[in-house]
Amino acid sequence: MITQVYRWVWGCLCLCAMGIAVAGPPDTAPPTVPVLPGYQPAMVEKMTTYVQQVTQECQTTTDYRHTKVQWLKTNDLKALCGYYATPTHIVKVDMFGGYYVRTAWGSQWIRLASHGNGHFTAVVIVRGNITCPTRELDKLLFSFTTIDGRALLIVHEGATIRWAAEKIDMSTIPPAWKKSCGIYRAEEGNLPSPTYNLSIDHGVLILECPADAGKAAVRIPLVPKSDTEAIMIRLATGAGETITVMLAAGQESLRFGTTALTRVPPGAHQEKH
Repeated sequence: MITQVYRWVWGCLCLCAMGIAVAGPPDTAPPTVPVLPGYQPAMVEKMTTYVQQVTQECQTTTDYRHTKVQWLKTNDLKALCGYYATPTHIVKVDMFGGYYVRTAWGSQWIRLASHGNGHFTAVVIVRGNITCPTRELDKLLFSFTTIDGRALLIVHEGATIRWAAEKIDMSTIPPAWKKSCGIYRAEEGNLPSPTYNLSIDHGVLILECPADAGKAAVRIPLVPKSDTEAIMIRLATGAGETITVMLAAGQESLRFGTTALTRVPPGAHQEKH
């Protein structure tokens, strides 16, 4: 009870702090990047080098987790807002209350407070504007940075990366791609799932691979480049590949690399079950 009161009082004192909030992965925190299947090995190496440098800075000059919260201009916060993609999640970062960016951490929304140089720490938002710290987030640093021209959000504990996400280049979805949304069946037997779903989520074109019970579905953001071609955007292996919509003998399909997914006629998928 005393601990709860302390947290509530501490939270009230933090109401005037400026920050951002991130909406994103997990009720269960993802594994560290080096052991998380699907991340691009080359990017893992570069991100690891980056967080090692940040960790060194914290040890020798500035420990961002314990410095005074810095006020940022609204435009600087807006520049961080948008949708970010991990190999399995779409992470939303948006403004909160004019001075904050927020994101969802599992079932909770968290507010991120700036400590300079793109580094933020988090507090949980409860009952509207009341905030309180949590032991689970105390050791984490949320770092917004750019590597190889790619805008990234890297969540790390010291030099250990918990998860990372790449900002999605939002673009208008052509009507042709909207018409192509639906259920697709894999023509090959060695793919992770027999069926895939092409849909639009919060203005982002998504190709989703359903998961087995207890596992997270893989959701790949697509950025349309024309009426028939889109680019896969994510930090995972295969990112940057072109996915193409093709129509042959009245049969619509999605193709990327040597993989082909055939459109399931509306209603056929439900009838099968």
